[in-house]
Amino acid sequence: MIPSLFAYTARLRAKAIAGWLAAAFALGALMIYLFTPGPLAGLQDLRGALPQVLAALGYMGGASAGVHALETVYGFLFPLMVILHAVSSGADLYARPLADGRMAALLAAPHSRAGVLGTLMLEQAAEVILLCAACLAGQALAGAVFIQDAQLPALARLMAGFFPVCLAYAAFSAFSAQAARTPRGARRLSLWVSLLTLAFLMMSRFQALSALRFLTPFSLHRGLALASGMGGWAEALSALPLALALYAASLLVFSRRDL
Repeated sequence: MIPSLFAYTARLRAKAIAGWLAAAFALGALMIYLFTPGPLAGLQDLRGALPQVLAALGYMGGASAGVHALETVYGFLFPLMVILHAVSSGADLYARPLADGRMAALLAAPHSRAGVLGTLMLEQAAEVILLCAACLAGQALAGAVFIQDAQLPALARLMAGFFPVCLAYAAFSAFSAQAARTPRGARRLSLWVSLLTLAFLMMSRFQALSALRFLTPFSLHRGLALASGMGGWAEALSALPLALALYAASLLVFSRRDL
């Protein structure tokens, strides 16, 4: 890690990071607010009117705050936010600097390629941690204000189990930046492959298509087990080797790339 580069990159991305954190906090808070009687009744009515759509989005009418958070936060909206953040951060941290010469300028200083790219990867991982923490903070605050039994330990377990999956998508954006030759190509590769895995998750919720869960890292988040405290950690942590492998592949390709 190169501390000066990490601090410089964090300053450059401070405004963008603040926007992502505000959005994640608002998402977490709003989804928990929907568990209060009035909004929940409306949500149940919507489920009655559009059962297949709500099922695809992951909402099945959970009766506890933890299961409600699992279905509303992790069913579709936060995974989509994670994908969009990964694509955005991947473009800003890797793809654009490779295209506009900033990466070559960094390497003109006495820093190794592994040191430069590794520092940017740590910056991206730190952003993922902050994004997850902001969403959890929004849930916790809304739970404390609006819900008598917000099941905060269950909410924390759900988010902790989701972090390794988030990191895998961030790592894929880093790999996409190395595999593609242009920022536009990197964004397209990262976005469309990631959205495809989200589509697989949604389709796998229907029994006839349940086998599609094996094609998406999101299925490693065993939310019911995590929320109940009955396990789910082995599956969640299995996303870490995937993330590390993608980061390692990025380093390998970058080490051989002409700048």
